Amino acid sequence: MTPQVFVGLVLAVSVAVGLCVTAWLRRGRHRRPDEQDLPRRSFLWVALLTPVAATVAAIGLVSRWPIGVAAGPVLFVLGWVLAAGVDADVGRLPNRLTVPLAGTALVWGVALAAVRGDVGAGVRTVLGAVALGGAYLALMALSGLVTGHGGGLGAGDAKLALSIGAVLGWFSWGSILGGFLLAFVLGAAQALVLVVARRARRSDAFSFGPAMAFGAALALVVA
Repeated sequence: MTPQVFVGLVLAVSVAVGLCVTAWLRRGRHRRPDEQDLPRRSFLWVALLTPVAATVAAIGLVSRWPIGVAAGPVLFVLGWVLAAGVDADVGRLPNRLTVPLAGTALVWGVALAAVRGDVGAGVRTVLGAVALGGAYLALMALSGLVTGHGGGLGAGDAKLALSIGAVLGWFSWGSILGGFLLAFVLGAAQALVLVVARRARRSDAFSFGPAMAFGAALALVVA
């Protein structure tokens, strides 16, 4: 398979996934009983940004790495966007998404490192998950002390960070740092847009999952 065919395949699959995820979110089956009365939201952004994130990541990865390496992270991007959609709707990153993502990312990274004979990549996979997850836990605790509500960060964000740290860590420590910083840049931009549009107040807590997901996707472009 050529890189061009791979990117085209990613685009086609991610468009289909984006539409399916959007339809699933609209049905509200991810909502718990106590969340059924929350306002219904538009998930058009999921349908639009899922193929953008996956395809951009694929283009960046396949320009530097074999397709066998690039395919895994692109699939994780799709999983991260699904989790981000739930978080944007109900302010919660469910364990049934974050925990399997974390476990699968660790297995993927260690197995791929073993196949390629790259011990460093395997070690970074494990340490990257621990480091990024720990960083979000520390920020959650610190923000909770300062603001009283965690500033939008919760245990779900730390669990999502496990898979992001594992995948980005396979490539380099710089990729982890890039994904971490990009998440906060995108999170600040998201909060600014919501405040300017008067859909939120500056004192509100914002769902951070979308910023984490798309920040990680952007970091993969230069991994």
